[in-house]
Order: sequence, then structure tokens, then C-alpha cells
Amino acid sequence: MKASLRSLPAPLKAALPAIILLAALSWLRRDSPPTIVNRDGIGYERDTNLGITVALFHRPLELCTAWNNPPALDDLAASQKFAIAINGSYFTGSYLHAGPAGLMRRSGTSEGGLLNDRQLSHVVIYARQYNRLTFVAAEAYRPDQSQSLAIQSGPLILMHGSVQRESIASSKNGRGGFRRTILGQTDKSELFFAITTKSYNLVDLADALNHMEIFRGRQLDAINLDGGPSTALFTNAGQNLCFNEEKRLPIVLGVRSK
Repeated sequence: MKASLRSLPAPLKAALPAIILLAALSWLRRDSPPTIVNRDGIGYERDTNLGITVALFHRPLELCTAWNNPPALDDLAASQKFAIAINGSYFTGSYLHAGPAGLMRRSGTSEGGLLNDRQLSHVVIYARQYNRLTFVAAEAYRPDQSQSLAIQSGPLILMHGSVQRESIASSKNGRGGFRRTILGQTDKSELFFAITTKSYNLVDLADALNHMEIFRGRQLDAINLDGGPSTALFTNAGQNLCFNEEKRLPIVLGVRSK
């Protein structure tokens, strides 16, 4: 076996990890095909074998913050009439008394300053008038009044469908196994949330997202948000799609019901 591997062309050897991952994904999905549903204009794919849930939508993003003793995610979603909500970003302190970790700017007002931090490598810029995201390296970020929202986070894991291995390797936790929360967009002008209920390193997660059925024919841009024990998702599309929805989170991203 060793001799045969040595004789493989270099491009094929480089592609072997992705081939093995694809084979594993195909084998897992033979037993339990993913659930794909649509409710309230939001498409969902839940793959219990992979431990990944994705929500795909065209609707505007909303940011809610509660720095002191926030309500549970499902209660906040109900009060804000959110169809779906996730943990929004990294924060300092605890949910009882928190603050933004790094830059947070909305409607021209800053709530946290830019940090030089290898985990918070990028700034997510959201332009509400176009319902589009832009991911900018933190050191290159410049505030602008056209920005509806700017949040520092990271690392960047996908750009135009390409796994951002250097960005992941440079981060503090990109190569470790943790539950994850992801924000992204497709080249079809859609935004998406993704969470994992299993532990992932970010290279494997980026590869898995690229091959999910809901993203067929699409190229993805995506960034890591705060995960681990803060990973949570509430949706009104069914209890089976929710995860850790009783979690109290000081920063929440949501999409309102129609």
C-alpha cells in the first residue's frame, strides 16, 4: 500500500483527504438521508448523521443585543417575531454581564472597538439595502455610513467555495474539534446560518458545507461565529430543527417572520 501511494501523482495525493471525506459523507447518508423543509420562506437542511443544520434565506438580518441577563433564545425569538435566530458573535464576560469581543458597529454607532486578535481575523459587513455580506480582513476595515452592521469575527472558512485553509490554520481554534456556528452567503444572493451539533474542525466543516444538498450548484462565502457551548438555534419550522434554544445569549442574529 505504501509503495502504491508513493506512485500516485502529486495532485491526486493532495486531493485524497477530500475524496475520503466525500466517501464518508456518502456512506453516512445511505443510512439516514437529510431532512429538507421550507417554512416561512426559509429553506432548511438537517443532516443528523453529520450533525449539521443549515437555514437558507433571502430575508434581512436583524441584530439583537442584551448585555445584562438576556432572555433565553426561544423567548427572545418570540418577542422579536423571529422565524429563526442563532448566537450572533463572540462576547466578553458572561451572559449576566457581557460586552462585544471586538468591533461591533450598527447604524453608525460603535459598541466595541477593533481588536488585533488572530481569532477575530475579519469584519463581517452587512448592507441592508442590498441584503449582502462582505468579509474584510480586520486590519483593512474602514467604517462607512452605508454599513448597516459590522461585526468582528473569524476565521473566514470559505470564499467563492474555496476552503480558506490559511485563515483557519492561523486562528486559535480552527483546527480543534468544537460545535460551530456559521454565517454565510451564496452566489445566488442568499444568506445562510449553519450550526453543528457535533464537534468539527473548520476545514472539515467547510468541506461538508460545500457538499450539502441545499447548496447544490452554489458557491459559498462563510465565516465562523462563536460556537462551543454558545452554539444555539431557534426556528419556528419545528422543534426537531432547534438546538440549545434555551441558551441565554447576549448577541443574537435573527430573521423575522413574514
